[in-house]
Amino acid sequence: MRHVIFLIILSTYISHAHAEPLQPLAVSQNNPAMLRFFTPVALATPQEGRTSISFKQSYSSIFLADQLPNAKHYLADMELYLAELKLAHSINSTSSIYLQLPILRPNAGILDPFLHQYHQALSLPNGGREYRPENSYAYQYSQTSKHWDSQPRWDIGNIQAQWRYIWRKQENLQVSNAVAIKIPTAPSSRGWSNGGTDIALGMIAAWQGTTWASHAEVWYTHPLKRQDLGGDIRDYIRSNLSLGYNALYPFKATWIAQVQGGNSPYQTGIAALDQSPWLISAGIQVKQASGNTWRMSFVENITQSSTQDFGINIEIQMPIQQL
Repeated sequence: MRHVIFLIILSTYISHAHAEPLQPLAVSQNNPAMLRFFTPVALATPQEGRTSISFKQSYSSIFLADQLPNAKHYLADMELYLAELKLAHSINSTSSIYLQLPILRPNAGILDPFLHQYHQALSLPNGGREYRPENSYAYQYSQTSKHWDSQPRWDIGNIQAQWRYIWRKQENLQVSNAVAIKIPTAPSSRGWSNGGTDIALGMIAAWQGTTWASHAEVWYTHPLKRQDLGGDIRDYIRSNLSLGYNALYPFKATWIAQVQGGNSPYQTGIAALDQSPWLISAGIQVKQASGNTWRMSFVENITQSSTQDFGINIEIQMPIQQL
């Protein structure tokens, strides 16, 4: 959080030549319990007069339990495929809108043997996977007031929409405010939505230099439904900081490092729900002569108890005029 605020203040005093704004990595918090609420995914404000459509796919390995060796209330043992269609449209020189339409497919997966060997080779803990059969599936929650025992199947995710207003624009710096809403379109009976609408306020700062660029976001979210999973739901903050380097060798591309996280809306006494989720990502962006842009990234957790173990993302962004 302090790093994001520092970047916004620092960017105000830096001046470089004009360049394309950095497109941050489209990484989400894929703990299924976090996907039940508004989940900000960092994105760049489109330049005036531009409209684009993006298609993102991510694949994450997840093992989260409230206690070991046997989970009592919460267990998420899965590999999660998430696909998202995103529309970004510049209304005028100061306003833009966004729409995110996700679908998801949890499954038992195939990666548990590899992860066991990987963790063993690096002398890392296996996160509790050793207590479960390899490549098995579970997404369960049980409490007096709420329960689910989800099965692998296709589901729609929660739709998110956003309006963004640019209130400061210089040659190399752009600062915006945003209002967003999460609509609970995902099924709450299978644990993919909290069943309520969330509203959020955001602040976004983007700085572009000739070689380096950065993007920062801070979001404050207010869930309208104030009770969930047997406890009170609180307002929460999420932030994102991305740093990009425009390289010419060995080929023309932008290399991106990103850290994101914040606190949790839950107050349940279960670490997999309550602990602040933080992720770190690294990726590459390549722009084709056609105008299409590809982004690929690898995601690793910082806080193991409340986020996906790791993930892989691939996204293509296309100017809508080419469709």
